[in-house]
Amino acid sequence: MKVSEKRGQEETVISVIIPMYNSAAVIKRCLTSVMRQSFRDTEIIVIDDGSTDHGADVVLELASEDGRIRYIRQENGGVSRARNRGLDEANGEWICFIDSDDAIEADYLSSMYDCIQETACDIVMCGFRAVSGNRSSNWLLSEAAMDSLKGSLREDLVTLRCFISSPCMKIFRKDRIEELHLRFREDMVLAEDRYFNNHYYTKCNTVNFINRPLYIYYRDNAGLSKAANSVCFENEMDNLAYMVSFMENAKIKQGKSFIAEYICQCIRRYVLLPGEKDTIWSSRKRLKRIRQYAGPAKLWKRRDTVIYRLLRMRCYWLIYSYFRIRSNKKV
Repeated sequence: MKVSEKRGQEETVISVIIPMYNSAAVIKRCLTSVMRQSFRDTEIIVIDDGSTDHGADVVLELASEDGRIRYIRQENGGVSRARNRGLDEANGEWICFIDSDDAIEADYLSSMYDCIQETACDIVMCGFRAVSGNRSSNWLLSEAAMDSLKGSLREDLVTLRCFISSPCMKIFRKDRIEELHLRFREDMVLAEDRYFNNHYYTKCNTVNFINRPLYIYYRDNAGLSKAANSVCFENEMDNLAYMVSFMENAKIKQGKSFIAEYICQCIRRYVLLPGEKDTIWSSRKRLKRIRQYAGPAKLWKRRDTVIYRLLRMRCYWLIYSYFRIRSNKKV
């Protein structure tokens, strides 16, 4: 496949990076949403991570209509390698990531860029609309949470916790990424985006948030983000260890509560693994590893508070039994 020619850096303000793998059914929806943006000073970099479907034909057809689209194919190596290739190829001052099965509103880039220019912030984030079949819901900050924002990443990180993990719904400074020699970890199949973002945040002072659902997240396509296996668990523990260190070193307000909430997410995800033998003892082993990061903390949800207390008290069997009963009810 031919790689389209690079645009000059002077023509590009924002580089939009879209990793793609077997996305023929959805890539047109994604690219069309980027092509119709009111903000035009962009390059659109599609990294095909060794797809075996006809997604390339869809992209190349659209590229013939819009010279900003660059199609690059590489051998299959995972989403991290695809995003890293995009970063290597990017010419823009700002970096925007979009997943191939998602889309953005027509004023996504203009709103994000105007916010950056007006406030000179290091990173801007926005709300999103989650779509599942015919149902959708907007993920936004409450009015009280918006009023509480200080514009300081370290002060606002916990308030923005539902929006900070994914590399999507954000615009990053390219010079900060290069200053940190920052890339997505290719040895991780899960939590690699949290790892990238948290490292980026260490060099950020100011943040702004647009409380509108400018990004459209489609839940219908299950990917690695919904996987649960022993490899994912190891990745999650690696990232959890880093997050504990990051919160302590950066002196994030309510950082312990943030970690406690993340721990409860890990419990829900890994207390049971599909097809696992000797589940009780394997589950206990994982819970013991998670517990080493569980310090005193207050949580926002009552159910999480109960689960967290049980973990701190080493009541592994009770946690296991609770989730086993819940899983049986869903069968």
